[in-house]
Amino acid sequence: MDIRRLAEENLLFKSRSGSRAYGTAISGSDTDIRGVFAAGRLNVVTPFFRVEMVEEKKPDDLILWELSRYVKLVCDQNPNIMELLWVDPADVLYEHSAWSLLRAMREDLLTRKLRHTYAGYAKAQLDGMKRHGRWLNNPQPEEPPRPCDFVSMVHNLTLPREFNKRVPRDGTWTAAECGNDIYLLFPDGTGNWFDASGAIRSFSQHDTAEQTSQPLAAIVKFNRTEYEGLKRDHENYWVWRKNRNKARGEGEERLGYDPKNGSHLLRLMRTAEEALTEGIIRVKRPDAAELLAIRNGEWSYERLMAVAGEIDARLPELEAASSLPTTIDLARVGQVVMEMYQRLWDTKVAKTVAAVPNLTGAWVPPDPRERVIFVDVEMTGHNTDAARIVEVAAVEVLGGCGPVASSTAMLILMLLSVTGDARSMVCRPAFSRTSPPSKTLGRVSWLS
Repeated sequence: MDIRRLAEENLLFKSRSGSRAYGTAISGSDTDIRGVFAAGRLNVVTPFFRVEMVEEKKPDDLILWELSRYVKLVCDQNPNIMELLWVDPADVLYEHSAWSLLRAMREDLLTRKLRHTYAGYAKAQLDGMKRHGRWLNNPQPEEPPRPCDFVSMVHNLTLPREFNKRVPRDGTWTAAECGNDIYLLFPDGTGNWFDASGAIRSFSQHDTAEQTSQPLAAIVKFNRTEYEGLKRDHENYWVWRKNRNKARGEGEERLGYDPKNGSHLLRLMRTAEEALTEGIIRVKRPDAAELLAIRNGEWSYERLMAVAGEIDARLPELEAASSLPTTIDLARVGQVVMEMYQRLWDTKVAKTVAAVPNLTGAWVPPDPRERVIFVDVEMTGHNTDAARIVEVAAVEVLGGCGPVASSTAMLILMLLSVTGDARSMVCRPAFSRTSPPSKTLGRVSWLS
């Protein structure tokens, strides 16, 4: 299944996102494209071909969410997701008529929960600022942390007092693992109990007797949580150092914080405040000039924290007084989503019907004694013996006289699961797998 093609052929909405939608883009800013598509019946109704999103990084940063997944995230008050319903019309790149059904109820999709989701996203920006500030003040060494540096003494049984607060490193030792990162340490074992990388080299308690006959010297513990946290921090630091934008890095070093994170922090806090008090999401920011000033490094860290702190202190009271509901009418949303699917699917069928008169030759009304059917076949895979799903759209034109003075079109839609060449199920001479879709329409007649 070509998921990208599926998304583009069933597109509901696509727009610019990120800084270009906020009005805070600068020279060199990425172009972020976000959108929503409604997958076909096969993907939605059956459990075998589900798809939730399409993501690509080049040429633009593109993310398209499948409608059901998108609406679930909207109901969860996901800030990045909700923005698509409120984006400035000038930033809209494509909009299907079905999208208007969801946009028409966008005010009813806001709840007080957004205070927490927006604050959570803002906190992530703040955490990033603090983390990068810590890295700037305390650069990480090139060598990663080693497990041997995170072993502490639990109980010293026979070792000198100097080992009451540290574990022995020199000499030969055998470590027996007891579980929960607890080890029994015996002297005069098979060798050093750390390997060259600093990892603990141990045996199970059952095998210890074969490794040493010496009495137990100490009980020690490997502090795994601390080790893994610092190891992860070390990895993140070097990924950040390697991939960070040069100009952005210079701004961080000069200011002591990442101004881009700072700009996002204040934007999220203010958007939450506006939503709680006014019941709207302002994507195109009226304070774009101020946000750009932060991004350009014109605000100190202290000033930024003071303004953000004031908003954060107001949010609990604003949430309590907000006119926004605490829940969403999911039954109503479900009905709208089903109508959106149906409208898009009907549009696709209508395109097939409209293609019928474009066949080669003049349009001739059918004989009243005949049933004339125009068929459009879409199938997965290639002409192999593998089983595949075939979508058949058929338009039956009924000839008539008397009360039925003109031809009437009746639509039939089927899903067939077949093996082999699906074209033989309809009319082999009328179809060509290599022909464009408009040429895969054929006329088949049956006597009524």
